[in-house]
Amino acid sequence: SPQAATEFSGLIPWATQHTVEAEGSLSRLRVAVFAGHVVLSPGSLLSLCAGAPPLETLDISNCQSLPDALLADCLPHVAGTLRSLNVRATKFGDGAAAALAGAGANLARLNASCTDVSGHGLALLSDASDRLHYLDLCYAAKLASADVLGCTRRHGGRLTMLGVGGLTDLSSARLREMLEDSSASMLFLGC
Repeated sequence: SPQAATEFSGLIPWATQHTVEAEGSLSRLRVAVFAGHVVLSPGSLLSLCAGAPPLETLDISNCQSLPDALLADCLPHVAGTLRSLNVRATKFGDGAAAALAGAGANLARLNASCTDVSGHGLALLSDASDRLHYLDLCYAAKLASADVLGCTRRHGGRLTMLGVGGLTDLSSARLREMLEDSSASMLFLGC
């Protein structure tokens, strides 16, 4: 149901499909939250993104029916305005990360915890996003602490949140390295 003229949250897949088919109805949409809609249909998300609304926030966390290839097709449509992306516990991987970065994404907030993004995909997004300050990568199975270190070195002075719990090779020494440049700005650290 609409929360405001620029925000939709909690739409069931049927309503999503019919909402995005209404011509011009999404021209002001800034926030779309589908968190927990495990069965959000790929067609619904593709229709939403293909309409190129000026989305600033997209939360598709736990939408497990969306493959990386579909995300790679969808996300570039909204890359220019997207500032906050939550893909926690989805099939988000390097294909979607590369497509998003290649389309000019400049994220301030990224939650890619419990995803399949690797160091390569993270590096692409990190390089494209010069305003990144919130980064949650907990339990991202294909990331190593060295991958995250590269990102924290690039964004160190801006990071206010860093989630690195579940990185299997994370040591105290590596964590200190990650925090060297961001200790003054860090407000929350999840290990």
